Order: sequence, then C-alpha cells, then structure tokens
Amino acid sequence: LCLREKGETGTAMLSFRLSAKMTPDARRRVQALRREAEIALAAGLPFKAMTAARIAIATKPTGRDAFAIDRILAEAHQQLGLDERALEILEGLAGRIDKVFGDESPDPDLAAELLDDIGELRYRRGESEDAVILFRALRENPALARRAGYMLALCYHRQERHAEAIRLLDDLLLAAAEAATRVITDAAR
Repeated sequence: LCLREKGETGTAMLSFRLSAKMTPDARRRVQALRREAEIALAAGLPFKAMTAARIAIATKPTGRDAFAIDRILAEAHQQLGLDERALEILEGLAGRIDKVFGDESPDPDLAAELLDDIGELRYRRGESEDAVILFRALRENPALARRAGYMLALCYHRQERHAEAIRLLDDLLLAAAEAATRVITDAAR
C-alpha cells in the first residue's frame, strides 16, 4: 500500500503479483491480483489490468471479488476504447449479480453503480433513450442522485429536450447551493 502511495506503480504491481504467487490461500491470491489490476487501471495500463484480472478469474473468485474483477475488466475495455465489449461485460454482470454474490447479499449501492456504468456507456454510444431509463431510476438512489441527474440532463440535451435539461440542471444547482448553505451554517455554529 505504501508503495502505491509513493507512485511506484511498477513496484507495487510486482509486489502484488509476487504476493499472489506466494500465498496458498485462493481468496488472498484473488485479492492481490485485484489490487494489481486496480493499480494498473489507475496508471492507465489496461492490458496489464486485464492480465491480472484474467489470472484472478482462473482462480474462480466469488462474491465481491468476482464482482470487482468483472468491473475491472469492463473498465480496462473502456480505457482501450472497446465500449461495446465493456457494455457486454457490465450487462452480463447485471444479469447475474445474484449468482455472483450467492449467499452474500449484494450492497444495493453496488448494483446501482453498475447500472450507472451501463447508463454512461449507453450515453457515450449515443443510446440516449436507454440511458434515460437507467438515469431516471438512479435518481431514486441518494448516493447517485446528483450524478444521475446530471447524466439525465446530458441525455436530454442530446435528444434536443433543452428545456428539460435546463430545468434539471437548475434543480441540481439549487440543491447544491442549499447543501453548501447548510454546511456553512453548521460550521458557523
């Protein structure tokens, strides 16, 4: 972890790979490979991330680890400009999220984040109608409501529904101003 904080990406990736090779525990091996892949993604090295993720998949991860590895693969494909493949991975994961987690119940925010990723990819691919459906649903999730509202406004703009986009952006700005006022008021007390 401290190696990663110092920005020594290659050294950190190597240390996680060595850790994965040395540990007899399959779950720890997957977690080390997952960390290696996350570092590679953050460093803009999608091929290295994909390699680590594919090695992790070979150890048959379950639960949150399997979910995270699939999301890493999707993000690596996005970094490579392969949005269609990334979308296939994410939609496949969404379709089998209950199976991925098994007895371990998935965090509702993880499922919402997955839908947010799918919505963003759909938007980037010009599939605004599909993205609108996802972002409308995500506005109900407190953790993603603002982002979903912003993405929904972008979809409306792309669809030339400018009045709706402006109204939505105005609402978002008003909510942000109210939140900032509350923070300032609370800090002054």
